[in-house]
Amino acid sequence: HGSIHSFPTRRSSDLLAMIAAYDVGRGDVVVLDSFQRVVKGKENDSDTYRDFYRHTGVHLKRLGVTVLRTDNTGKDADRGARGSSGKRDDVDLELILTRDAERPSQLRITPGKSRLMGIRPALLQMSTSDAGRLHYSTAMDPFRTAVLQAIQTLEGLGIPPVFGEPN
Repeated sequence: HGSIHSFPTRRSSDLLAMIAAYDVGRGDVVVLDSFQRVVKGKENDSDTYRDFYRHTGVHLKRLGVTVLRTDNTGKDADRGARGSSGKRDDVDLELILTRDAERPSQLRITPGKSRLMGIRPALLQMSTSDAGRLHYSTAMDPFRTAVLQAIQTLEGLGIPPVFGEPN
């Protein structure tokens, strides 16, 4: 509901109580940063992550809440997130964020595991304003450029934005 809150919690029941207290529901987003801080159990044991889903994840899904979980890949990003592969069992979309080694201000978002169709990689350019705020732009992303060109073409043909399939 437009607020950012940090909650120290170690139990699923604590998280669910906070969800209820803040009236979080359909269309809201809950960020778990990082996933290892909201689960209890051994990192390499798939039961740890299955327990999270059974006691918390499934309840959030039923409420229509989108859950964004951050995680660490460890030293070898090609191997995926640290710990058991079971932590990916209930994930609809995994996005992997990496920094370009030669251009540290360039970030790449690459889809990993996905149950969704049409997810494409994205290229982000990070910059810092004079006031010291970080800004991210997809202006360099070739897909974004193609979409903007298509929009300009349609506008040039006089096709109103309301044409097309409804959401």
